[in-house]
Amino acid sequence: MKNEKAQLQEENLIDIAEIQYKLIETSEYLVNNKLIVNSNEGNLLNELKNCLKEYIGFYFSVAFINFSGLQLLLDSFKDLEERNIKGRIITSTYLNFTEPKALERIKSLII
Repeated sequence: MKNEKAQLQEENLIDIAEIQYKLIETSEYLVNNKLIVNSNEGNLLNELKNCLKEYIGFYFSVAFINFSGLQLLLDSFKDLEERNIKGRIITSTYLNFTEPKALERIKSLII
């Protein structure tokens, strides 16, 4: 009889044959989930900006927010404000990576 740990490991094994190969989508618009990598073909910042131009709302869930990263999206956020588009940003305080200056800047955008 197998011990419990070995039995759990066996039950949780993934059959590699069941994993389907998925191509990276290169369509202009984000319709389905896709992997975005920074390369000559595009990057995350441009994808975010393009998506924000089209959407009627947004949700960001990020591990942390730093001021320099936020600065890159301020024009897009201003455009959203002008179009009266609402969104939410969820972040954490894990290891204190989120910069208070960035949170203060976001707060100033919504007041």
